[in-house]
Amino acid sequence: MSIEDIDGVVADAQNSFPRVRITGGAAPEEIHELELLVGDVPLTYKYFLSKYGTFGFYGLEIYGLIKGNVFGEGPPNAYFMTKSDLDDSSIPNRHIVIASTGYGPVFLLNCETGEVVGWNYSGEVDEELPVYASFEAFLEEVTSQTIQDYQSGNGAV
Repeated sequence: MSIEDIDGVVADAQNSFPRVRITGGAAPEEIHELELLVGDVPLTYKYFLSKYGTFGFYGLEIYGLIKGNVFGEGPPNAYFMTKSDLDDSSIPNRHIVIASTGYGPVFLLNCETGEVVGWNYSGEVDEELPVYASFEAFLEEVTSQTIQDYQSGNGAV
């Protein structure tokens, strides 16, 4: 996948679900605040932040930056969630909290490798969750699965 494919993933969700939440693209200075916290952000995630901010539908929430409220508290604000977890040393440095599983573990974007891994807060990768090679691979998979869940739950499949 590439940066352009992120637009296709979001469009698929918008075409498949009646309500998709996007908070609007974050300004460069807002993205810079996140980079002061974690270092350089992978380009595909930076693109996602600048164009969409955050993204959610049917229970899926992809954390990002809320335009005009980068320091806002709680999910889906990746800055707040990441800073909170870094402050109490519950996630490694150079990682961004980008989603919750809904039952404890979270998904972290590794800013050095670009991989997305599940994290169980006991100080290690959650071996029961998949590892994604990139943010865009993660976004495509969780969006596709959520669309399938929605369609099967509503008799569309």
